[in-house]
Amino acid sequence: MDCIWRWIVGVGVIPAVIALWFRLTIIESPRYTADVGRDSRKAASELSRYLPSEIDSAVASTTSIEIQPQLGLRRSTINGNGRISSSESRRSNEETLVEIHLEDQRLATANDNKPPPVLSWEDFKEYFWYKGNLRTLIATSMCWFCVDLPFYGLGMNSLHIISTIWHGIGTPPQHIYPILIDDVWQSLVVVSIGAIAGCAITFVAIDKVGRRNIQMIGFFFLFILFIIIGGSFNHLYNIGGSAATIVLYILCQIFFNFVPNTTTYIIPAELFPTRYRALSHGISAAFGKLGSVLAQLFLAYVNYGQDIDYNHIQLWLPYSLLIFSIFMLLGLLITIFYIPTSEIGSDGVKTLEEWEVGRPANGFSKTWAASNIARVWRWSSRSWDGIVGLID
Repeated sequence: MDCIWRWIVGVGVIPAVIALWFRLTIIESPRYTADVGRDSRKAASELSRYLPSEIDSAVASTTSIEIQPQLGLRRSTINGNGRISSSESRRSNEETLVEIHLEDQRLATANDNKPPPVLSWEDFKEYFWYKGNLRTLIATSMCWFCVDLPFYGLGMNSLHIISTIWHGIGTPPQHIYPILIDDVWQSLVVVSIGAIAGCAITFVAIDKVGRRNIQMIGFFFLFILFIIIGGSFNHLYNIGGSAATIVLYILCQIFFNFVPNTTTYIIPAELFPTRYRALSHGISAAFGKLGSVLAQLFLAYVNYGQDIDYNHIQLWLPYSLLIFSIFMLLGLLITIFYIPTSEIGSDGVKTLEEWEVGRPANGFSKTWAASNIARVWRWSSRSWDGIVGLID
C-alpha cells in the first residue's frame, strides 16, 4: 500500500504538465491585445490564425478587428433585423459561415466607432457606478457565494459524509482494504454519477435554455431537495432507508453540476467587457471561496445544542441542509432580479460589445443604496480631512 499512493501522486503530475504546456504556449486573446494592450496590429495577426484560410488580410483599428475577405468573396445581404436574406442563404456552407462572422464584426461596431476606453479610475467609476454594472458584479459574486457555501460546507465530496449516508445505522467495514474499496465505490455512485450526468446535461442545454434560466432551475430544485433531505434524514437514517437518501444526494450532485456550479463560473465571464472581465470574474470567484471558508468555520464552531458537533455527522447534517436551503433560495432570488439574461431572444446572442453598454437607463448610481453610499463616502472624506488637519 505504501507505493500505491506514491504512484497516484506521481501519475497525477502528467496531466498537470500537459495542461501547463498548453497554457504556456497559448497566444493571448486578440480582443485583450487590442482593447487592453492597445496593439491592434498584433491582435489582427493573432486573429487571422483563428479564421478560415479564405481570409488573407486583416485590417485593424483601435476600435475593433475587422477582417476583410478576398476580392472575389461577396458579402451576404443583411436585412433590417440582422438576419441573412433567403436568396443569399443558399450559398455554400463554408462561405456562409465566413460571411456571418464578417457581418457580426461589422454590426458590432456599427453603432460606435470609438476605441474602448483606456483603463483608468474614471472609466472604472463610469462603468461600474454610473452604468449600473456594480449591481451585476454583486449579483454574480453573491450567486457564487450561495453555491460554494453549501457545496463545500456539506462536503458533497466528503468520504465521511458519503459513508454516513450510505451505511445509515449499519456498520461500515473495519479493515483498510475493504474500507478503500467501499470508499471508491461510494464515490463513484454518489459523486461521479451525479457530477457526470449534470455536466452532460449542461453541455446539451446551456445554449438552448440559457445561462440565467438553467441557473434559476438549479437553485430552485436544490432549494427543494435540501428541504426534503433535511426534513427526512433522521427518519430515513433510523429506519435504514439509506437508498432513498443516496438517490436524493445523487440528485443534489446532478443539479449542483448541471447548473449553479457551472453557470456561476460561466456568467461572470460573459457579462463584462474585456478590460474588466478578469477582474470581475476574479471577484466573483473570491466570493465563492469566501463562502466555502465560512461554511467550514460555521460547521466547526456552530453549536446545535444537545452535544451535537462536527464529528456527529448524522446529527448535524439534516439541520445544516435546512439552513443552507435558505442560501439556495437567496441565489434563486438574486438570479431572477439581478442577473441579466445573455440572450436577446430568438434572434441570437448578445455580443461582447452589446454587453459593454451596461445599464445606462437604470444605473446603480441612481438607486437608493448608491445615494446613501455616496453620502457616507463624502461624510467619511470630510471627517478624515478634519482629523488630518487637526493632527497637523
